[in-house]
Amino acid sequence: HQAPAPSLQGGGSDMQRLQAQVAAAEAAIQREMEAQLASIEATRQADLRHLQQAAQRRGVSSDSDCFSASITSPTPFLGNSGEVVVLDDGSIWTVRVAEYNYLYEYYARVKVCNGTTLIVSDKSIPVSRVR
Repeated sequence: HQAPAPSLQGGGSDMQRLQAQVAAAEAAIQREMEAQLASIEATRQADLRHLQQAAQRRGVSSDSDCFSASITSPTPFLGNSGEVVVLDDGSIWTVRVAEYNYLYEYYARVKVCNGTTLIVSDKSIPVSRVR
C-alpha cells in the first residue's frame, strides 16, 4: 500500500515546507556557483600573473605589446625548434629556439608579445611570424 502524496490544497504547512526546501536548495546551488566562479577567477588571475612575470623576464615592456590567443595547431604543442604554430586568430608562427622544450600543451592559451615571443605555461619561446 502506497502512502498518499502530500496535499498542496488546504495544507498550508506542507506548501510552506516545500517552499522552504526549494529556497534552501536554490541558495545552496547559488553558493556552489559563486564558489566555482571565485575559483575560476582566482586561477585566471594567477595565470595572468605568471604570464606577466614571464613577459617581464623576456624584457617585454607592457601588456599593450602583447595579445592573447589559443594554439589550434599543432596538438600537442611542444615548443621545439622549427615547430609551426597556428593561433585561433589565424596567424602562423614558427618557433626559432635552438632547444627542445617538450611542453605537450593541448590547445594552450598563450600570449604573443612584441611579435617575437610566445609565452605558454610560464615559458617564453622566441617565435617569428610567418603570416
